[in-house]
Amino acid sequence: MENKQDTFIWKFVQEVWNKGDEKAIDEMMHPDCIVRGLGPMDLVGPEQFKPFFFTFINDFSEIQLIVEDVIVEGEKQVSRCVARGRHNSTGHQVDFTGISIFRVVDNKLAEAWNNYDFARMIQQITGDKE
Repeated sequence: MENKQDTFIWKFVQEVWNKGDEKAIDEMMHPDCIVRGLGPMDLVGPEQFKPFFFTFINDFSEIQLIVEDVIVEGEKQVSRCVARGRHNSTGHQVDFTGISIFRVVDNKLAEAWNNYDFARMIQQITGDKE
């Protein structure tokens, strides 16, 4: 397996999420890319992805995604991540895990499936212990 820093999925996480680079979204996503699992509906293309992205980075300061593992097989790349940051409205720290599967075509994101523990994130924001 290649070094995780050489993978598209690792570079996407660094440029988009950790650096907050809006231009990277346009450069790294196909115009008709489908992103699943970040809300109740699929997000199609960079223009539908950006509102989620901006809401998330504006709601959380110091948000960082740490890519723990990457698996590459053909067009698909899988990452296991940890997300950490501070919720701006409550001041609560969040620390939750997730998995993303990317389908990469012509060195651009064509399709993504996300499964993040948003329930844990919400518990940490609200202070619920259950």
